[in-house]
Amino acid sequence: MSTGIAHPLAKDAVVTGRTSYLARDVEGSFSYVLVLRGKLLAVNCTLMSEDQAEKSTDLWIWDWTSGDLVYRQDSSLDSAFSFLDDNSFVLAINDSTHGQTDGWWLDVHFIRRNTALPSTPVRFILPGFRPGELTSVTKVLLRSNPNDCSLPAQQHPTESSVTNGARGPRVFYTSPSNRILLLSCIVTSRGRRNMHAGAAMDASFSIVIQADSLHAAALDQWRSRRDTRSKGSEWSRTNIRWEQWGPSTTRWIRKWVHNSFVNDVNGQRCIFGTVGPGEERAVSVMDFNRYAVRRDTTSPSAAPLDGWEFGDRVQTRLVTESTCIAMPYIFTEPIVSSLPYRETFYPVGDALDNAECAFCLDEERIWLVRVRPLVV
Repeated sequence: MSTGIAHPLAKDAVVTGRTSYLARDVEGSFSYVLVLRGKLLAVNCTLMSEDQAEKSTDLWIWDWTSGDLVYRQDSSLDSAFSFLDDNSFVLAINDSTHGQTDGWWLDVHFIRRNTALPSTPVRFILPGFRPGELTSVTKVLLRSNPNDCSLPAQQHPTESSVTNGARGPRVFYTSPSNRILLLSCIVTSRGRRNMHAGAAMDASFSIVIQADSLHAAALDQWRSRRDTRSKGSEWSRTNIRWEQWGPSTTRWIRKWVHNSFVNDVNGQRCIFGTVGPGEERAVSVMDFNRYAVRRDTTSPSAAPLDGWEFGDRVQTRLVTESTCIAMPYIFTEPIVSSLPYRETFYPVGDALDNAECAFCLDEERIWLVRVRPLVV
């Protein structure tokens, strides 16, 4: 992209799509998210009207090698996008009108290669809000980055690959399906309980979702729906209640990642700014690798569960107990989530200012990016 030279595998250097906004007389601001996975290029375009009363989304997915449009959808609902694999993707959808969220959910779609028409999704419902409290989901981000180690090892790296920064052969690597989705959101309640105190109540969450578990559950429902429907009939949407899928495959964290342009997810890990167990400034890396957790919980030499292991440079703990978030002014029921993980704290001293820092990580490194209004 920095050179402007077409990719040698691309049949056409330019792919085009016409937004549905042009057909409506709506003034407002636009935002675009581009996501690449293998041969697929997705563009998720969101329009927010000037009075913020209307928000809608257009989604295109192309095979960038052939230039073919493989999926197209426009919606009047606010949504965030991520691929699940080469044939499916997930939309985090927020159905809100006039400051009230009527529902929110994850829609898993399977791409049908013979048509670009929208598919009928498998819908995973998120926890319900308390009626009458004027609760709204005001911001939603969804992201997942493939693990750099997901590709097979190069047995004989070439001179050019080494010169260009390739890391050389890898003996062990993680399956690309073993990764997490990170859904971050801000929920605002303007109900009677909060406004009586003179202000709205905001709550920030980051929700870690095991991508392959979500994909497997959706695929089972899709196959069951395919096998039972009568020939020529319309596909019916399947709704899966939060209690059926959420508690065992997610972990809710009371944190908000406000910088969407940085890589704060890598494979099965995510990173946050925090305060360490010794009250020092630190970054927290949460690793949801199920095999590492299983190793730590079965090894005779493993530290006591959830106890801190203090080393010369880092502190780490294994978290296997459930998290319970009880907010009766927002949610109808306490939210229980139990996806296990290992958390490592890296002290950073005066280098970290949570209000002015973004955090990035890859397989081997952590970056702290200084961020100020309009300046990186």
